[in-house]
Amino acid sequence: MENLPISLAAILRKYHDVSDADGREATGIHEYKKSEHASSLGNENYLQRYERYLHEMNLDELNVDDLAQLQKEMENALAQTRATKVSVNTQQMMAPIITLQEKEKMLREENELLVQQIAAMEKERIAAEDKDNNREGEINLHNIADNKTNPSSLQQTLNLLF
Repeated sequence: MENLPISLAAILRKYHDVSDADGREATGIHEYKKSEHASSLGNENYLQRYERYLHEMNLDELNVDDLAQLQKEMENALAQTRATKVSVNTQQMMAPIITLQEKEKMLREENELLVQQIAAMEKERIAAEDKDNNREGEINLHNIADNKTNPSSLQQTLNLLF
């Protein structure tokens, strides 16, 4: 940073901070910040790369048109970087959503199968109850018929007395 004017280094730091904040706001994701040490190392690497690039360009020899062109190139690179970041963040957000949608579909199918099984079991239960009721009815009819043909002992005794 010694070779760059302090204002340019400050501008690059501010640009980096603002672009990170814009990216988080654009995607709606609030990421946890890395440790200060890791963050400062990342910023230093970022600034060192631009410092080398700017030194290679020999900024003192550039005219206003060249500087304007350089600014446009940097803005285009920034726009492309932001678009890539938004795309990556969107993909990262969509992966769990897609997984949850697939899980929801499987659970709906399983629920439908369980509903069908419950309905079949209910039909079987009703059929078994009907069968038991028919047997009880047949037994009752049989008992009534037996009572008519075989009078009870009390009734036989009464018949003998009169």
